[in-house]
Amino acid sequence: MKRHAVLQPFSRDHNVGLVIARRLSERPDEHAIRELVTIWDDEMRDHFEEEERLLIPLSESDHAARMIDEHRIIEGMIAKAQSEGLSLDEIRTLGKLLGNHIRWEERVLFPALESNCSLESIADATDSLEKRRADSRHSPRRAELVQKNSL
Repeated sequence: MKRHAVLQPFSRDHNVGLVIARRLSERPDEHAIRELVTIWDDEMRDHFEEEERLLIPLSESDHAARMIDEHRIIEGMIAKAQSEGLSLDEIRTLGKLLGNHIRWEERVLFPALESNCSLESIADATDSLEKRRADSRHSPRRAELVQKNSL
């Protein structure tokens, strides 16, 4: 099923998140954590903030609660990675948490929003998010994909 155009910027961000989540799970090392922290600072923190700002008001309460809970757990682990570091098991756990969170949003949250909400109310905001990410160093083909999808 094709994702609603308004949610596509979030899904493109999710692709970046899934790549680093897999890396953390399969090859947990300091390089992977540094890469995650860079992605966090460049895009992921903003992604979490925009999801909470735009999607929580449209979401069922249990979905909103789960999103917030999982965001805080992931944020906490990233903060720990930045301040004191993570063990190899914690790095793997973080990768699995991030991957599972993204899959839940794509498989459960987004379809629920597409079925139950008028998403046009957030179109300008997600368009702005897309423009901020157009030159993403973490997704070099993003501008090309956006151009292709707008044709």
